[in-house]
Amino acid sequence: MALGKLLSKVAKYLKVEYRGLRECLAEFMGTFVLVVFITGSSMQQVLSRQTSTAAAYLSGGIGVMLAFYMCGGISGGCFNPAVSLALCLTGRKPWRVLPWHTLGQMVGAFVAAALVYSVYTEALDTFDGGTRYLLGPNGTAAIFCSFPQEYLSTTQGFGDSALATGMLILCCLPVIDKRNMNVPPWFYPISIGLIVLAIVGSFGFNSGAVINPAKDLGPRVFILIAGWGSETFSFRDYNWFWIPLVAPLVGTVISCFIYWIVIENHWPEEGSVDIEKASQETYRAESEAAPVVLSALSLSETGKINHAYVT
Repeated sequence: MALGKLLSKVAKYLKVEYRGLRECLAEFMGTFVLVVFITGSSMQQVLSRQTSTAAAYLSGGIGVMLAFYMCGGISGGCFNPAVSLALCLTGRKPWRVLPWHTLGQMVGAFVAAALVYSVYTEALDTFDGGTRYLLGPNGTAAIFCSFPQEYLSTTQGFGDSALATGMLILCCLPVIDKRNMNVPPWFYPISIGLIVLAIVGSFGFNSGAVINPAKDLGPRVFILIAGWGSETFSFRDYNWFWIPLVAPLVGTVISCFIYWIVIENHWPEEGSVDIEKASQETYRAESEAAPVVLSALSLSETGKINHAYVT
């Protein structure tokens, strides 16, 4: 009994009332869950020298679903600064929560990378002999954050990331737009998980589908201090690390504008009568009524009117 009272008092003191901090904690947990699954699956793929990326991609998509279930009811389930920015740009979130979201996402990604690393250190030592390499046959830095293929230029790498993130936002907006297909909230995690799965399967080759600045920067800072060295940032004379931070945000802004100008701006004003929608709803109501009685008039050969009823 005394223990129960003590726990109640502790819970009361620990309870967070401020919205920004509450959403920060939720985004921390959501991003943590996401990055644990993404980094863990990448670790297995690289250390086992598998050439197939299917398992890693699938883990990423499922990780998005699980992360959404973790924090979707509290913060909206962003776990990505680009998604948080999109919600602010479209008026679905107040701008004051954006710094809190970003903080939680960055820290969550960092902690997740550190935790996965802690249970794979022996496997890493066996793989690279205890010397951490950025790239090459024994390179393992790409497990944690993005690095481009040798052929990929800065310009095309920027475009690849902006396009991939733009498609993420462009496909997520109609899912959460109640005036579009009116997707039920319980289906959001499945829909968005499948969207991410499609994106990483379509844009994963050049540099690993760079669509989440927090997922890139948090683990990149971790491997900087965990033995991979300063080249994690100085790679290509500091002409790469900023792309996963900037390009997704550019793609987000463009996609939000495109969805607004092509789709969202053309919905009828709140309270106005949409004739087409009203007629569709009337037809649906009539067709679902039970019993349905249809009356047809036909003229017989003798000129008499016959009534045919179908129930």
